[in-house]
Amino acid sequence: MMAKRMSVVLSLAAALVIVASVPASGDPAIHIDPEEQWVYQFDFVAVNIVINDEVLGLTGFDLLIDYDEAVLNLYDVEEGPLPSSGGPGSSFFFWTDVAQPSNAILIQGAVLGDSVDGPGVLATIVFQGWVVGDSPVTFEEIDLRDLDNNAIPVAFADGMIHIMEIPTPVTPASWGRIKALYE
Repeated sequence: MMAKRMSVVLSLAAALVIVASVPASGDPAIHIDPEEQWVYQFDFVAVNIVINDEVLGLTGFDLLIDYDEAVLNLYDVEEGPLPSSGGPGSSFFFWTDVAQPSNAILIQGAVLGDSVDGPGVLATIVFQGWVVGDSPVTFEEIDLRDLDNNAIPVAFADGMIHIMEIPTPVTPASWGRIKALYE
């Protein structure tokens, strides 16, 4: 009986530890998804800019996102499905790479004539791994707006991209087989 009671107490204590370690999901938030990625040098990698289901009434956003341009090459930025969920012509989307404060990405978007609620993807950024190393992908500025043009305060989580060296083959190969890999 004592062993059974101790087992129940330990189970409840473990459950409380698990519940206490889960972050509160009741706050509006924006994050890089996936939070961490590993890719080989010269491969392409995409990260999504995602809002959670607590972001309500979103009509516009301005984001300034920084990355290490010595490690990553910016390839493209695409509008996510959430802002344009009202159909063609229902959103405005613009991006550019700016030189200040560093080589950052400025992303601007608006939902025309309506608003959207999270969760969803606002934008997808495509990079190419340039040099072996690590590059944080960080929010430098976040401005989300509601239907009354009021700021929507959000918590945020940055991301990290790790570029790995292309592995070299360890099995012997003829010159013809190696040459065929690059044709």
